Amino acid sequence: MKDFQETSLFKSTKLLKIHFRASTWLPLSTLVAEPLTWPPRLIMITICRTSVLLGLVVTVAIAQGQSCSKPVAGPNMKLRNKFILSETFPNNSRVSFTCADGYMAAGWPRFITCTSGTWSPVKLNCQRFNCGSAGEVLYGRVDYPEGTQACDPPPPLANGDYSPKVEEVYFYGNMIRYSCDKGYALDGSKSAVCSESGQFMPRDPPECIYVGDVKCKDPGHLANGERTAGFQALHGYLSTVTFQCDSGYIMVGAGTITCGLDSNWSPGLPQCRFH
Repeated sequence: MKDFQETSLFKSTKLLKIHFRASTWLPLSTLVAEPLTWPPRLIMITICRTSVLLGLVVTVAIAQGQSCSKPVAGPNMKLRNKFILSETFPNNSRVSFTCADGYMAAGWPRFITCTSGTWSPVKLNCQRFNCGSAGEVLYGRVDYPEGTQACDPPPPLANGDYSPKVEEVYFYGNMIRYSCDKGYALDGSKSAVCSESGQFMPRDPPECIYVGDVKCKDPGHLANGERTAGFQALHGYLSTVTFQCDSGYIMVGAGTITCGLDSNWSPGLPQCRFH
């Protein structure tokens, strides 16, 4: 048992000691939890009679399942948006795929499962969707151009970035998410989608604002009320101030206001009206 921590399988240093009365029968099967997850845990079992320790009985190593890296999608399919940004997935995780635009699902299930570092086989089959004829046009014709609408990568985001990245183009329906460097906050939409026009929408990308430059003026006194929180001299980004009304008055507006990226309080100062 002493060699457990020297192998590549058992690397845990966290121990759980279980104490129980002498002559207690404890089946070994009760110590193994399913499903197994990674990293492993070592469980130490000891027997005590009053305050006398009789000694170590057994050490059980429980191997826990290894996590999985991002799965590879099959032909003409992609991971659903909520899984795109993850790079690793815990044991027993389930992820699902969706067919690319212009294709329809012909096989089930849509999801796969991570088991001890290995994904189950992808059974989803995506076949090209046939829209059929668009009909006849009197004194005209219908053209069926080949191809799929695509968007060029968006411009770089100063003091931030976007993901996922692709080498060439994004296809219709693909989504990107923006994030800012430490010390900066996003002003604008957090995501954009490749549209049928071949441009990401919303069209205007967000900005990353340095939060150290954000300063809100003190909101001042609330007539017929008082401040209950937010007494600091300086009010930076996301600082809050909370108010309450005097007895006999009711509040109109929000009781808590927040300092925004534009150095203004949001929402505005509430009012206390006589009730």
